[in-house]
Amino acid sequence: MERGGKSQRKRLQRQLEFYLSESNLRHDKFLQQAMDEQGFVPARVFLSFNKLKALKATERMILDEGSTSSLVGPAPYGWVCTQQCGTVAGQDHEADARTIYIDSFSATDDHDSLRRTFTKFGKVSLVSLPRFPQSKKFKGFGFVEFSERTAAVEAVARSSDADLRGIRVMSKTRWLEMKEQAP
Repeated sequence: MERGGKSQRKRLQRQLEFYLSESNLRHDKFLQQAMDEQGFVPARVFLSFNKLKALKATERMILDEGSTSSLVGPAPYGWVCTQQCGTVAGQDHEADARTIYIDSFSATDDHDSLRRTFTKFGKVSLVSLPRFPQSKKFKGFGFVEFSERTAAVEAVARSSDADLRGIRVMSKTRWLEMKEQAP
């Protein structure tokens, strides 16, 4: 990690902040199971994550970056936790209003490129690209959750924007309604 210096440490910190964000914890069964009753996760758990492996993260580095983040709370040595330790993420009833459904994007798009595309509308909390459980093949659609509802509304309103490269956008609530009506 010395080679990458500050930028690599910053990427590690951002990745930890994402893993421990409310948006991610609502969906991440693995981290939910690894978390104790107070919301603490052993730092070594993160060593199995591919993005942290790519950053050549060590347990020490995870602990260091967790301790310097304003979004990761203080924890006993060897553990990391969310800012709101003690409150394990539950159901966020406003999340659907902050989320858009997307499809018709390029096969080369990934979480990072889609995050960059939609950041123009507001802070992106989560990009979810569902896969089939058995084959792990991509289902061909995704969801982008924003930190603010207004960003989702603007993304839908500007769905014909040239910067979206033909990506189809609709509110998640509208998508859920259509899904329920489908035979």
